Amino acid sequence: MKITALAAALLALPYGSFALESIEGAAASGAKALSGAQASLSIKTFAPKHHHHRRAAPGAIGSQGPRGSAVLLIRAAPSAYEPPDEAAPGQYLPCTRPLVYINQDREIYKDGERLGRYAKDYRTSCTGDAAWVDTDNHIYKNDDRIGDSVRNFAIAKRTGDTAWIDLSSYIFKNGQRLGASARQFELNDFKGIVVWTDLSDAIYKDDVRLGYGAARFQMSKQTGDVAWISRSGEMHKNGERLGYDASQFSIHGFTGAVVWMTRTGDIYKGDDRLGSDASRFELAYYTGDVAWSDRYGRMYKNGQRLGDDCAEFKIENDGRVLWRDRYGKYHIG
Repeated sequence: MKITALAAALLALPYGSFALESIEGAAASGAKALSGAQASLSIKTFAPKHHHHRRAAPGAIGSQGPRGSAVLLIRAAPSAYEPPDEAAPGQYLPCTRPLVYINQDREIYKDGERLGRYAKDYRTSCTGDAAWVDTDNHIYKNDDRIGDSVRNFAIAKRTGDTAWIDLSSYIFKNGQRLGASARQFELNDFKGIVVWTDLSDAIYKDDVRLGYGAARFQMSKQTGDVAWISRSGEMHKNGERLGYDASQFSIHGFTGAVVWMTRTGDIYKGDDRLGSDASRFELAYYTGDVAWSDRYGRMYKNGQRLGDDCAEFKIENDGRVLWRDRYGKYHIG
């Protein structure tokens, strides 16, 4: 049998070196695995976010089937830990949702009490209410039937208001019909306000029409104010037009202030012009202060110029701005 040069070299090495390397490699792998396990089990603390996005409906455990079979047992929580809401900066509100489940006979229970049967989906709120639909698409709030032919629905987390669109595209809030030809809606968790658009892109706040040609909108989580841009680029807050040629915007969650930019880089807070040639901006989560830089590298907070040659920046929840210039020096403004 011929032994290659590589095999001969391997055989010439002492056995102990292989064993030592194997042990060291196993130890390193074990330490890495332990570190990963500890990281995956660590509890993450809640920190408020700067940007808000529409919350997705929680997923459900189980699969759909014919009437009488088990469709939904327990609705999965959005996460293992649901952070408290803030009524104001630093003022947290706990949320205790009712315990709701659907058994294998499609009976729905809330905190141990039977609400009805043939249930297929539900939502809960911090008020202790549960909104649910049955297999015939009737909608209920707790044990009261409040509507029919439901296509999609939501319940406000803090008020318990319930909104839905039916199969005929009528939109409802609780027992009141708000309008027709509804395309989409968003329900405010704190105010119970429904903002929705119809098939012609008119935009409404409950049953009040705010305007026409809405391209996109955002709602302030605390005030219920609505910022929206029309297809022609007009910037609006509720029913008030703030300006023209808008390209991007954000609405502050606590104050309802609207910060927006035009296509040419002019930047505004409401209808007050902060400056020109803006390239990007951020809002402070608590205070609503605006940090922004222009395309020449100048750094600003609201209407105040902080410095030049900005390479990157961020704004903290309390309005402090940390930014770095292109030479690597950091500044606080």
